[in-house]
Order: sequence, then structure tokens, then C-alpha cells
Amino acid sequence: MKSSTTGIIVFFLVLAGCIVVAACNTRKDYSAEIRRLDSLAILMDSSMASLQRWTKVEARADSASAHIQFIQENYQGTMPQTMAKELNLYGLMRKDMYSLAEFSQTLRNQLDSGRKQVLDLRQALVEGATHDAKDNKLTEDYVRSSVKKEEQSADELLSLAKRQKEKSFSLQWLYSESQPQIKMWMDSIQLKSVK
Repeated sequence: MKSSTTGIIVFFLVLAGCIVVAACNTRKDYSAEIRRLDSLAILMDSSMASLQRWTKVEARADSASAHIQFIQENYQGTMPQTMAKELNLYGLMRKDMYSLAEFSQTLRNQLDSGRKQVLDLRQALVEGATHDAKDNKLTEDYVRSSVKKEEQSADELLSLAKRQKEKSFSLQWLYSESQPQIKMWMDSIQLKSVK
């Protein structure tokens, strides 16, 4: 009787040990977090592509600089006050365009860095790694907080990108609207210099 009781106890201890080992080795399903990270990466890619198209802003700022320089160097006589004010506004717009182009590059870099972090975390989860690229242990709490932090960071960057995109459209519209007047002044100056 004693040996059968001991056998039963040993059996249950071995069974409990197997259950504990299996529970410790069971991989957590992070498929929902992986999908969220995939969505973030796609949004970031889209915003980066949009920011890449803003290179027109810098080209237009360069064009505005050339226009202002030409007018300043070649205008003869006293410049009417309305023309001086208009050129001043054109110069301020040009300055804003350069600032926007510089900021869009910084924003692209931040989005790229955030995207890499998202993809690194995603890759670690897909591979079932125990640690992320920064050597942090991938616990459920850590993964949840990391995904949430990446989403918040991406939301802030994407919101900023959206506001900058609107500002870009506004500046490009102002540039387009001012072109007939600027061209007329440049043509007028060229005609006077030919005479």
C-alpha cells in the first residue's frame, strides 16, 4: 500500500512538474500586438512618403530667393511702398518655406527612427524572442506598454506631419498666387534694362 501511495505521489509530482514546465514554455500569442505594430509601420511609411513629396517647397523657396535677389539687384529708382511691402511678404513666405523644408527633414528622420523601433519590436514578437533589440525582457506588461508607447509617439508625429502638410499647402498656394505679380515686376525690370 505504501509503494502504491508513493507511486501516486511521485506520479502527481512529475505531472505537476510537467505542467509547470509547459506553462513556463508556452509562448504568449502577440498576434494582436503584431497587427497593431504593422498598422503603425504602414501609417509611418505613408507619412514619410508624403513628406518626401514636400521637396517642392524647398525648390520654390530657392526660386523665390532668386526672384527677390533679381528684383533687388536690378530695380532702379525708388521702389513704391506697395511693391516693397509685397516683396517683404514674399521674403517672409520664402523664409517659412525654408523652415518647413528643414522641419520636414527632421520629421522624416523621427518617423524613420520610430518606424525602425516599431519594426524591431514586431520582429522580436514574431520570432518569439525573450528580449527586444534593447535587451528588455518581453513580458506581457512590457509588450503592452511598449506598443502603447509606440502608438502614442506615432500619433504625435503623424499629427505633426498632418499640420505641417497643411502649412505646406498654404505656403505653396501663396507662392502660386504671388507669381503673376512677381513675374510682371521681373519682366518690367528686364524691359527697362534693355532700353
